[in-house]
Amino acid sequence: MRKLAILHFNPLELYPPVMNLLRCLAAQADKDLSVRVYSTRTDEEIPILEIQHPSIRIVRQGTMRTAHGISGRPALYARYYASVSWDLFRWRPDTVLVFETLSFLPAYLYSGWLAPRSRLMIHYHEYMSPEDYAGGMQLNKWFHKLECRSYPRTVWVSHTNADRMSRFLHDHAGLRIPHTFVVPNYPPADWVSGQPHPIHDPLRVVYIGSLGMDSMYVAEFAQWVIAQNGKVTWDIYALHVSAEVRTWLKNLDAGPGAGLIKFKGACSYYDLPAILPGYDVGVVLYKGIVPNHVYAVSNKVLEYIAFGLDVWYAREMLGTDPYRTPDDVFPRIIPVDLTAMDRFDAERELDRTNRHYRPSPYLCEEALAPMIKKIKEAD
Repeated sequence: MRKLAILHFNPLELYPPVMNLLRCLAAQADKDLSVRVYSTRTDEEIPILEIQHPSIRIVRQGTMRTAHGISGRPALYARYYASVSWDLFRWRPDTVLVFETLSFLPAYLYSGWLAPRSRLMIHYHEYMSPEDYAGGMQLNKWFHKLECRSYPRTVWVSHTNADRMSRFLHDHAGLRIPHTFVVPNYPPADWVSGQPHPIHDPLRVVYIGSLGMDSMYVAEFAQWVIAQNGKVTWDIYALHVSAEVRTWLKNLDAGPGAGLIKFKGACSYYDLPAILPGYDVGVVLYKGIVPNHVYAVSNKVLEYIAFGLDVWYAREMLGTDPYRTPDDVFPRIIPVDLTAMDRFDAERELDRTNRHYRPSPYLCEEALAPMIKKIKEAD
């Protein structure tokens, strides 16, 4: 039996791509593959990921306390790295798949020293530039040096889109990285809406994700919603909301946004199939201040369109441009100048005349197939 260890320091529940990978592995019911996943718990009020498969075991080393911040986590880091390293040594997996730099230390000790014949795979949820590493957490800086030493012996290194991979390879031009791949963050096939639904009156817009005033066009979009005089409503679901945004939302609800803009609290990835079909448009509001926002494709873009929603994204999000839809299909994915919403013609963009319905073609099962094939390959 082949053994796969997945190292994912941050709580799984906050990262749909790894949850979808585990579901795909479970759905294939491969009796010749045993999987152990090493992660941490979250204290957020969201459902805990449970995988009902006898060959997949999730091992959680401690709890990520949101209120403590990074400064309160040394004991958690020490426990995770020591416990996972020891378990890898005892269990002896054939393949180690690492998500993100912060998870890398046990993989380096195991694949680099204890079991050099094991196969090393790395996947990055986010792109980090040299400047990000230099100015970020010391642990990430240290562990990335270990990653750089390990790249030549990896059998897989992947990013979520071609632009991120291109930047990654440019940043590491002096290193040999023999096997690189792109694995987009797509939702499950059973989420895809096979039939269009009629547009509501008033138009129902939704935003799901973290919310911040400085990095997003939150205020600008709210002003546009209010200016539509009841023709548009906007519901916001957010897990991480700054105190500034909470105060702003409260004041908005007591003033011009009353009944039009509603903060619905947090929702989990599991809640989306029950929530999103009730809306017409999903928005993504990043201003593009950091490269991850400019060159990323937000998971929400593909989740919105899976359920048949039109998607309006900030024009600064250049990484989303390849997903723009042709003008003759709907639902539509289109860039919007959120600094000039007074010139935005929503009625024209939503008009379905001479446009045909096209279900979303973006499926995690297809996106993850090459990674799963590599996991199951013999040496």
